[in-house]
Amino acid sequence: MPKVREGYAEKKKQEILEAAKRVCRSKPVHDVAMRDIVLEAGMSQGGVYKYFSNLDEVFVGLLNQESVSYKVKDKIEALLQIKKDSFEMLHDFIMYIGEHIQESMTAGGEIYFELVALYSKDPQRFMKIEDQLVEVSNLKYIQKKLHDFITQQIEVKNFSPAVPTDDLLAFMATAINGITQNPAPVYNVERHVNTLSIAVRKLLGE
Repeated sequence: MPKVREGYAEKKKQEILEAAKRVCRSKPVHDVAMRDIVLEAGMSQGGVYKYFSNLDEVFVGLLNQESVSYKVKDKIEALLQIKKDSFEMLHDFIMYIGEHIQESMTAGGEIYFELVALYSKDPQRFMKIEDQLVEVSNLKYIQKKLHDFITQQIEVKNFSPAVPTDDLLAFMATAINGITQNPAPVYNVERHVNTLSIAVRKLLGE
């Protein structure tokens, strides 16, 4: 039996994921089928199914590529170290979310946002893949750090929320999710995020 060279399986998986990305750029994610990916990969059906047994496994592979980067972690740490008024820090934090979304969309990250939206609308489907997601995404990491910052500032009385904290955080998450699901007018991301910043700061007593 011929020996399979080291890294062959991983190379094939990456080829299939790249094919899946091309398919997802050509049609809405919710319309993608395994047959589309098989045809795009130029492999036999058995060759693709050897590495990914269904469409959700392919999507998990794409989602896991959007894991937290050191660039994002370093930027968050830098934001937290700057000595500014709490509301200024909050504004910078929220605007960075906009920068990250816009950068991700420009770099092809819109596929990731489409996948998040797909599973957000189908919680039962998400539950089936949740334990296969190896790391939290960049955007989720930034949001968690922002939530931690807001909670801490409320505890030390720098913020005086007009609504319950959980409601405020849910409002922010919904707004950010809405921005990522409507990526067509990329140039409007900054304006939308700035509006979110104004609203959140008002709700926190600025």
